[in-house]
Amino acid sequence: MAALGVPGAAAAARAAQVLGHPAPAGTGALEAVACATPSTCWAVGAMPVGRQTPSSGGATVVLARTTDAGARWGTVRVHTRAPVELTAVSCPDRRHCTAVGATSLQGLPVGAVLTTADGGRTWTPLPAPASSVDLAGVACRTALACVALATDGTTYWAATTTDGGRIWQRAGDLPAGFGGAGGLTCPRPGLCLVAGYTAVAPGKGAGAVAVSNDGGAAWKVATLPAGTGLLHTVACLRAGPCLAAGTTSTTDTDLLPAPGALLTSSDGGATFEARRSPPAMDDAFGLACTGPARCVLVGTVWTSDTDPVPTGSVLLTDDGGLHWRHVASRFVPVGLIGVACPTPTACVAAGNDVVAQVALPPPPPTARTAGSGSPASTRR
Repeated sequence: MAALGVPGAAAAARAAQVLGHPAPAGTGALEAVACATPSTCWAVGAMPVGRQTPSSGGATVVLARTTDAGARWGTVRVHTRAPVELTAVSCPDRRHCTAVGATSLQGLPVGAVLTTADGGRTWTPLPAPASSVDLAGVACRTALACVALATDGTTYWAATTTDGGRIWQRAGDLPAGFGGAGGLTCPRPGLCLVAGYTAVAPGKGAGAVAVSNDGGAAWKVATLPAGTGLLHTVACLRAGPCLAAGTTSTTDTDLLPAPGALLTSSDGGATFEARRSPPAMDDAFGLACTGPARCVLVGTVWTSDTDPVPTGSVLLTDDGGLHWRHVASRFVPVGLIGVACPTPTACVAAGNDVVAQVALPPPPPTARTAGSGSPASTRR
């Protein structure tokens, strides 16, 4: 496969590499990315404070788009009645995407939904699930069938649509006390997982994963090792293990430098066991798995002990999360939050004011998954 526009195609074919770019002007702080095709991807986030552009009495949402697998990025502008902060996007095919987040209505916070049915040329604001003040995630299996993660500020619940987001039905509540929900993924029919934490003391939380086996109708908490830190992302390999990642820190009021946290599940997310902290990753935020054993993890590494500065980091595994290696990066000066891998050799990532393309070598033919004779896991 070509090296996705990175100079030196032959070198890219042999070694993994990440090339960052400044995000297009006006896109704000990027939080999530999704790909509609191997070359067309979208990154979404929150507009910079004070930089909303009035239009017909409303505001302008700016979405970042690439049509060449991350080599170059442009923008698409969507006019809305009020500023919108987008936190998640899902693209089940080349024509359809759904982005969700929060906006305001008569000065009160409400959930926000934007959809496209023409490959992103036009985006349409649609009503959000009733009673929602924010939507923290969305996963669409088809152009019409999506699951969203909604909250009223106290409780998270799943909302489902079968008509492309025009009408949402409230489904099951996530377990009581579940907070910091993000990284909703529905990797297989019926199976959905959400990473987060439960409060254990003021300003403190214990990592948690909520699991549904019926498309969001009912949820339960997965069994995790005691002392697990805050979790930010979860993903599953095709017909293989599921992985959850975050930080070993249990402080939910600020980002504190701490080793990254990594857990794996071999039973569809019912139970997780801890793995060694991945190298060169202090806070993992985004995880994408492709093929039978390959996953890419993005997040932050802190570059100083006295005055910590977050820098972006990308890791790769080819054995279902047993072993990770750092991917060499150029121009990734801030932490990365979201990642999508439309093919096993190409991913795109985004975070804050940076977008990045990730070129990977072909997976090794003998890649093993985490359940095939793996070394014993190590508790922290």
